[in-house]
Amino acid sequence: MNKWYGFTQDLVFGEVMKNKEFCKYMIQATIPGLDEVKIINIETQKEFKGTDIDEKGIRLDIFVKDDKGNLFDVEMQNTNEHNLGKRMRYYQSRIDTFALDSGSTYNNLKRSYIVFLCMFDYFNQGKASYSFHEYEDSNKNLKLDTASTKIIINGTAATDIQNSKLLSIIKLMQGNFDSSNKYIRYAEEKINQINNDPKKRRAIMEYETKLLEREQKGIQQGVMDTLNLSKEIKKLKLKGFTPEEIYSQIKNNGDSLSNQELKELIDLIN
Repeated sequence: MNKWYGFTQDLVFGEVMKNKEFCKYMIQATIPGLDEVKIINIETQKEFKGTDIDEKGIRLDIFVKDDKGNLFDVEMQNTNEHNLGKRMRYYQSRIDTFALDSGSTYNNLKRSYIVFLCMFDYFNQGKASYSFHEYEDSNKNLKLDTASTKIIINGTAATDIQNSKLLSIIKLMQGNFDSSNKYIRYAEEKINQINNDPKKRRAIMEYETKLLEREQKGIQQGVMDTLNLSKEIKKLKLKGFTPEEIYSQIKNNGDSLSNQELKELIDLIN
């Protein structure tokens, strides 16, 4: 039996999101209070290369511009790499560099929105949507307007969600189609079309093979990173450093490990 590729598969997601009406529906479903939006351009797998050879480039799943110049990045995330905050920070910096022409003032920066559709609950709080802005630490009523919004959607959320548009998107992520909703009906038809097209299925399989190869290389690098961290932890313990002091010193060097995993590694090594 052939594997079925659903909405959350990268290439399927991109194909479905190319439709302006569906893309608009997605944006309005996931971004609170955005009632009016007119999309003028959609790019899939939008690449932002570094300005020099050593600078990390990025590739955005869906990059959208509206008639007011506002920018939207919509990402599908199937695995939890425990780094969404830093990832969003870097994506924001690259988008801003793209958006602001040389010689322009900061006032020319348009609003930007970064939305991650996650097949996991990043914060384990049970919410369907988490929305972030910047506020003064001691007074949440004092907002620093950076003209940027970051949103994380929990694709595993329960279906008792008041926002009917968001509910339909989360159900779609879970593989459930609301045939009474014309946008979801379009997505279902497009997904079926892709799965029944031998050329597109082959393209997806080749894409996933390349991803797997890259992931295996990453795992090998992660093993080496962990071994090097283990050696460093052992050295610091021999010098009499406490677990807290060790964590403080090396927490920025363990990119392949979450904070909790790093703490567990410190406790494990004698």
